[in-house]
Amino acid sequence: AVCFVYPLTIYPTFTIVEHRLFQQEFSQIRKWLKNLFRLSVTTLGVLLAYAAGEKIEMFVSVIGCVFAIPLALLVPPVLHRRMFPGKAPFRTAFLMAFGLAATVVCMRQNVASLLS
Repeated sequence: AVCFVYPLTIYPTFTIVEHRLFQQEFSQIRKWLKNLFRLSVTTLGVLLAYAAGEKIEMFVSVIGCVFAIPLALLVPPVLHRRMFPGKAPFRTAFLMAFGLAATVVCMRQNVASLLS
């Protein structure tokens, strides 16, 4: 199942990053550099998963803590503050503090589990 889901999940990431990295016109060199970039990212992911080995659940948990919690709990209030400056400043600050606290608590739990 992972073999079929991986291309669907990684395609938007590759598209966004490649758009920023490879801005020159289409050429064979650009095409091969993009292929090399995709290969290196995929290989790095496989090597990290292999190195994590028996602690793959912890690896996934740390990735979720570092990327998913801030995306879900920090980005919306930051965008709200940016789009509507001065509107509901206390609520926005509270939500940002809550997201930051949740990230710190989750990371602390992960580090404690990793060390034990």
